Amino acid sequence: MKFETWWAIHLYTYLGLGLSFVHQVDTGAPFVGHPLATAWWTSLWVGALIVVLAFRVGLPLWRSVRHDLRVAQVSPAGPNTWSVMLSGRHLERLPTAGGQFMMWRFLRRELWWQAHPYSLSAAPRTGHLRITVRELGDHSPALSRLAPGTRVAFEGPYGVFTADARQSRNVLLVGAGVGTTPIRALLDDLPGDTHVVVLLRGRFPKASLTWTSSSVWSANVTACCRG
Repeated sequence: MKFETWWAIHLYTYLGLGLSFVHQVDTGAPFVGHPLATAWWTSLWVGALIVVLAFRVGLPLWRSVRHDLRVAQVSPAGPNTWSVMLSGRHLERLPTAGGQFMMWRFLRRELWWQAHPYSLSAAPRTGHLRITVRELGDHSPALSRLAPGTRVAFEGPYGVFTADARQSRNVLLVGAGVGTTPIRALLDDLPGDTHVVVLLRGRFPKASLTWTSSSVWSANVTACCRG
């Protein structure tokens, strides 16, 4: 299934919720003839709607306008893989870290209507963010043709990465679901003594770490299979 199809199907969830609410308050036994219960239930739904609009629409719009992200450079990072460098204003105020992901919307004619999740492939630098994307599906190949100056809207960042402060050396925690392409790009920017901990779960086997043995970057890599 295409990501765009998956996304469109999920939008019908909002339609289903709206129809169910109307059905409840119009015909539900707890609400017909009980205005106080109806008002209380309605206030809960309105509160939830306000939260969704504020954090899924309002906050992304405000951050996108405030930080004014634009494509600065697109460069090859491997076979069918591209690094997109983004520049903007006050990026140090974003709560971002390498490995987190955002929903990116590139504002050009064939891409503006769809947002895709890509991970940050480098620790944020002053005025710059970077994503590294391998060509898969319909959306990612178009990123190689982005022109410098293309405006970018975004939602996020998402993902939380923590490390034990007692560690005497650098530690990188990689969450399950982060693709090997952004992980490889992350490794290129790390000191050689960094210890990498990959959090695996479900169908992600330890064998998925074998690509590190062929990497020119040397590091200790361990797998933590909790949850």
